[in-house]
Amino acid sequence: MELENIVANTVYLKAREAADGDGKRKGRSRKWKSLMKFGEEAEVQVYRNEFPELNYENVVAKSPIGRLLFTDFCNEKDDLKRCNTFLNNVDNYEKLAPEESRKQLAKNIYQECLCEEATSRLPEDLIDETKVREVEEKLLGESPRYIYSEIATKVRG
Repeated sequence: MELENIVANTVYLKAREAADGDGKRKGRSRKWKSLMKFGEEAEVQVYRNEFPELNYENVVAKSPIGRLLFTDFCNEKDDLKRCNTFLNNVDNYEKLAPEESRKQLAKNIYQECLCEEATSRLPEDLIDETKVREVEEKLLGESPRYIYSEIATKVRG
């Protein structure tokens, strides 16, 4: 498994190096660089219907190179960047955070992504106010591990 990650990371770095617009061709053609770009939304929808196994869980959560490419793509648009930040924070909260720091991390996620004054608040069409109120109530008591799971599922959509 570790060897696969190393190979995936090497391929990713080579692809990013070649796709950077620093003026050096590095042996790659323009056609190859254009293949490295994401397609238009309508074009992507065709593939989404044709390959239902290409979903967030399979492409991003289970694949290191998929996660890196997804992050690069999301960083190009502000709304997507905020969603990706939220999903990364929720993943850290659910999987990595030790029990002692989980409550503070849950509050940080709420303040950063869900509350009205949040600097990187999720887009309005993804926020269900009843779910946000449920999260607020849970933050006052114990912080269960999957406090944000329903909101994260909607964001992954």
